[in-house]
Amino acid sequence: MQGCLDAIVHQLQAFNEDLCQVAASVIRNLSWRADQTSKQHLRNLHAATKLMITAIQVYQLNFRRSPLSLWPDSVA
Repeated sequence: MQGCLDAIVHQLQAFNEDLCQVAASVIRNLSWRADQTSKQHLRNLHAATKLMITAIQVYQLNFRRSPLSLWPDSVA
């Protein structure tokens, strides 16, 4: 599963804002009630940091709602 998470987190650097929004939503959904292994993989990938950097760089308001909503404290 780590390879899959790595690919999804990497999509946050895409030039297409719609793709970034989808990746952010997938990361949010995967992190919600995730097991400890998945949470650790997200931590190792610095997913929370990359989501915030992308949120700053993206102009679409809808994107900013994806990573900022429901991010569990235990993942960040």
